[in-house]
Amino acid sequence: MARRLYIHCGLHKTGSTALQHQMSRLADRLAERGVLLPLTSGRHGRRGVHHGLAHHVASARRFAAREQSYRALAAEIAAFEGEAAYLSSEDFEAILGEAPALERLKQLAEATGAALVLVLYLRSQIEYAESLYLQSLRMGYPDPADAALAAVLDTGTLRWRRWCYHFDYQAVVAGLEAQGFEVRVRSYHRLVGGSTASDMLDLLGQGDLAEDTAAAVRRNPTRRAGNIAQFARNALGEEAPPAEHLAAIDALLGDLRVRLGPELRAAFAARFDPGNALLDQRFPGLALAETLSSHAAEVPEGPRLEHVFSKATLEQVQGAGAPTESHLAQLTAMWRGADLTEAGSA
Repeated sequence: MARRLYIHCGLHKTGSTALQHQMSRLADRLAERGVLLPLTSGRHGRRGVHHGLAHHVASARRFAAREQSYRALAAEIAAFEGEAAYLSSEDFEAILGEAPALERLKQLAEATGAALVLVLYLRSQIEYAESLYLQSLRMGYPDPADAALAAVLDTGTLRWRRWCYHFDYQAVVAGLEAQGFEVRVRSYHRLVGGSTASDMLDLLGQGDLAEDTAAAVRRNPTRRAGNIAQFARNALGEEAPPAEHLAAIDALLGDLRVRLGPELRAAFAARFDPGNALLDQRFPGLALAETLSSHAAEVPEGPRLEHVFSKATLEQVQGAGAPTESHLAQLTAMWRGADLTEAGSA
């Protein structure tokens, strides 16, 4: 069988960090079995983690500036006598619709002499939107949730600064295949062995190494606390209320999970179910359409993401003094009468 270069391209919020820790831990055993996790440039201190490459290949200038480094990476893979090499970064997601960047990635793969395979892990677009928005707040994303969600529904992507997050999975796969890439699509909701790491090992033909990966602790869980404060600081800057005032508002949410409301769930299903169904036909066992439809039918209790992280919330907190009980009650009602006495499910 021809040697293969597998590149794990994310997507984000599908267990990538835990996957990378597990694969790094198994790097020596994998090399003995013919699977290389390269040591060269872009690994950020761990074997088989190539965030640097993902960032650099996105820019012709940055990639050219590190040409010698990536020649060394290609040479390392070419010299390996095993059957496969493996690179990983969820930040490759940003280039999945960018033809010039993908061409640079293809040229790197050609220099290794291995057949390139792109591996994508896909999550229900509803859950992806919920989790990704909270992560984006921690990265400084300033827009209210309704603007972000409208962009996703309109364009199939969420773009900010150098990041591009993809929700129209069928369009991504079709675009990659049109450019000549071999693509392997996996469902985050139907992982072999119960974790992304065990699923990846199974894909690489090393499933017997996955015995303890399903029990691995999540390395990058969604943060529950402090999101209102972060949202206000991102949107309002110096005009944001004092930290102690924001902390009192954040306490309203406690450890609750903030979810999309029914209307947006229906809109996500209408927008993305047809494409998911096409992928299900192409890649048996995905069940992406079934999963999204199931999530769309849910009517979760608790606060709605589009109301919590909204212009109305900013108007309520901006310029106000210390929040009173009446003020907090108004916010609670505005967030759709959430039951704030019980923690949401994980």
